[in-house]
Amino acid sequence: MTKLKILVTLTVAALVLLTPAIAWAQPAVMGVYGDATIDGVAAPDGSQVVAIIDGEQATTTPETVTTSGGTYSMNIVEGSGDAYETATVTFTVGGKATLEVTNWSAGLNKNLDLNGSSIPLEDAAITLSPSEGDGVFMVTGTNFVGGTDITVKWGAVNMDTSPALLAASPGRTFSAIVTPPAGSDAGEYTITASDTAGSSATATFTLKATSGVAGVAGPAGPAGKAGAMGPRGPEGARGVAGPTGGAGATGVAGPAGPSGNTGPTGPTGPTGATGATGATGATGQAASNTLLGFAFVVAILALIVAVIAMILARKPRAAA
Repeated sequence: MTKLKILVTLTVAALVLLTPAIAWAQPAVMGVYGDATIDGVAAPDGSQVVAIIDGEQATTTPETVTTSGGTYSMNIVEGSGDAYETATVTFTVGGKATLEVTNWSAGLNKNLDLNGSSIPLEDAAITLSPSEGDGVFMVTGTNFVGGTDITVKWGAVNMDTSPALLAASPGRTFSAIVTPPAGSDAGEYTITASDTAGSSATATFTLKATSGVAGVAGPAGPAGKAGAMGPRGPEGARGVAGPTGGAGATGVAGPAGPSGNTGPTGPTGPTGATGATGATGATGQAASNTLLGFAFVVAILALIVAVIAMILARKPRAAA
């Protein structure tokens, strides 16, 4: 084998080995895009859109994301040492916080319309019911980031909650039933509720000394009212068109319509062929009546002349 062939073989082998390493070295990203508004109006061109994870501005490409024509587009990049998978992502548009959130997922390209509000979002808050006692109590939270996981602590100790998987609703609220940790002494304790977007609130619970053995838990209470409907999800892909249906039966013929107007007279047709010659007429009289009358008059005149001539012939002549 020549030196050239050896060099080509080694080069190809190196490329084959490096290709997976290069692919593995690519950072994980999630694409997010959509409309960007402030108080329901298209955000001015150049308004900055910021993604926030765990209370910190997330790394994006481009590094600074701005709006154009009321829209935005970004890639949220998982940095080395970060664990973004399923993490809650919140946003601001032009410095205005939005209610819209999403969960980071590598390789996902998601359409998410954002609406920043010029009215500052209220601080998260919790209430305890009851706020003192020796047993279970309810924690109710408001103004937490919708869709984020909620953690409740008794001092510095995480508390078991019911439901076990606790999350803020799209309306930014939550409710949970908790029990003081066993062995806790009577006194005041700080109850802290926090979400994965960085919002938190505290309240004080006063634990009283127990007066006896706890009784058997009562039956479950009635279900609470349904929460507010969440925002509409993105439109799904259009389904494949179904086969064309068979032709329907021919309908019954409708009634006859009214007669139309008489059309214009057509052009005169061509002259017809000459008819056959008629039969010969009957023979006429030998003489007409006019000739007979004329002859009769002439005869009368001749008779008169003859009579006058006879009379004149008989008249005696005068004596000489």
